Amino acid sequence: MAKGYRGLLCGVGINDADYTVCVVESQGVSVTGQRIRKQVWICPFYQKWKGMLTRAYNFSKFDTAQTYAGASVCEEWLTFTKFKAWMQRHEWENKYLDHDLLVPGSTEFNPDTTCLVSGTVNRFLNESAGARGRLPIGVTWDRVHCVLRSATKVAGKRIHLGNHSTVEEAFYSWLNAKQGLAQIVADDEADPRIKPAIIARYENYPIPDFSQFATREELVGREAAQLLTASELFLTA
Repeated sequence: MAKGYRGLLCGVGINDADYTVCVVESQGVSVTGQRIRKQVWICPFYQKWKGMLTRAYNFSKFDTAQTYAGASVCEEWLTFTKFKAWMQRHEWENKYLDHDLLVPGSTEFNPDTTCLVSGTVNRFLNESAGARGRLPIGVTWDRVHCVLRSATKVAGKRIHLGNHSTVEEAFYSWLNAKQGLAQIVADDEADPRIKPAIIARYENYPIPDFSQFATREELVGREAAQLLTASELFLTA
């Protein structure tokens, strides 16, 4: 009989492990008399499996940007040991699951479209589409200096690419940087499919409709209007 958590995980996952997947120990009693329990170990395969199911079927609890909205897991991987067997065939330590790099647009976690990537690659690909706001990815508005800026991140470090007069110019500055970095960011990946997939991702990156974004002049006008409103409120207070 499987040990560890009972019942279906996220309403769909079957834990058929023949060992304890999570160890929880008592840490004493709280001032209110309640027992304090702390997780001291979790099977790394189970942890990855649990995270995948949570992203697909319980994403609303943590995914405010709706990154995984519409995602699902194939029938085979709803059973823990089958997912674990796949994971053990790959270099998995300190790696992250990616379900749409190899097949752009894929919404399902399955053996054919899913790969394991390093933290560096995972951060490089993380674009948080649902949380970008009123400007395209890679572009920000500097309210202090009233300029459009482009920037990207590599290995967790923010790289400023330049100041620009138009949203289109700033976006292409970001895209050109990503295309160049894609050539080298995945050099150390064990899976030979990953590097060409990253390069292809940015060579074929969808170009936004720039007419939907405010121009620099409009952004400056908005800042001026807000300052005027603020000063009027101050004078009438």
